[in-house]
Amino acid sequence: MKKLLKPASLLFYFLMVIVFFFIGLYLAKLVGAGKGQMLAGGATVLFYGLVSSGIAFTLALFVAHGVNHNTLIKFNKVLGVLFFLIVSITAYKVITREKKEDPVKDHPKETTAPAQQEIAMVAHKASEKQVLQQNVKESMGIGFFKPNYFEHPTLYFYGGINLEKVLIEHTPMDSVVFAKDQYNNPTTSYAPPWLYPEHLKLDYGIIIFKVLGIGRDFIKVEGNKQTKQLTYLDKNKGTFSPWAEFLLSVNSVEFNENSSKKVFVKPLDHAGEVQVTFEFMQPLLVEQDWMYVKLVDESFNEQGKGWIRWKNNNVLQIIYSLLS
Repeated sequence: MKKLLKPASLLFYFLMVIVFFFIGLYLAKLVGAGKGQMLAGGATVLFYGLVSSGIAFTLALFVAHGVNHNTLIKFNKVLGVLFFLIVSITAYKVITREKKEDPVKDHPKETTAPAQQEIAMVAHKASEKQVLQQNVKESMGIGFFKPNYFEHPTLYFYGGINLEKVLIEHTPMDSVVFAKDQYNNPTTSYAPPWLYPEHLKLDYGIIIFKVLGIGRDFIKVEGNKQTKQLTYLDKNKGTFSPWAEFLLSVNSVEFNENSSKKVFVKPLDHAGEVQVTFEFMQPLLVEQDWMYVKLVDESFNEQGKGWIRWKNNNVLQIIYSLLS
């Protein structure tokens, strides 16, 4: 028993546990353990490390009891070298990953003043209603994504992703960094020159991307609505709203040039029409292609209610206003 508690033996136990813990982690990565399991994936990889270190500790007890003191010292030297190599490799990988995942650090000279950056992002921008009128026949997408820039001030953009791999296995291609101006309003300290989301009005806290698809970890968005450049975002860094939910959050809607401009008493094309004078419509209920709306005048006083087609054959029949 005294032999098992000698300093050389205690050091041997420690080195065996630590070295084989890391060996277990690398083995888990090599065999793909935890792949596609999201949060459970980390626990699976950790399990490999703990099992490996447990087996190593048990083996170490038998080895320490069966070999002489000089042999144990030689084992400790070998394990010490392995420990140094593993720590060095792990530290190198961590440092390299952090550098790759923070493209802003690689481009310090590209940072522009917040006002200048926002101007660059909205250069040659037409009015919101004009853009919507021009693009009504384009892909509607499946909804909208609003980044949570308060909790996640850096939003990373990804390209060329593998949807079968988890997010941490990908390297961002660019990012936008949010900040606050002197009045505590949201702004940007860095943004790529190609960034032109569906809606942008940072002084009102609005930056919204059109969503074209959703994966397990990623959300596919339109990064530039003029060039139709696509990119991917971490879907956990914001809120996705499908069309129905998004429309219920807008201030008002109006008919566009594709619409019949008719308001019905029921959600049927052959139903009777609502005969009142109004300026705007406020969504109350969205039911498939139909929307139940409140009809209001210029002062937003109610004039009546009715049903309208907000889309037809996946083509928008309305334009909407986010703000009053």
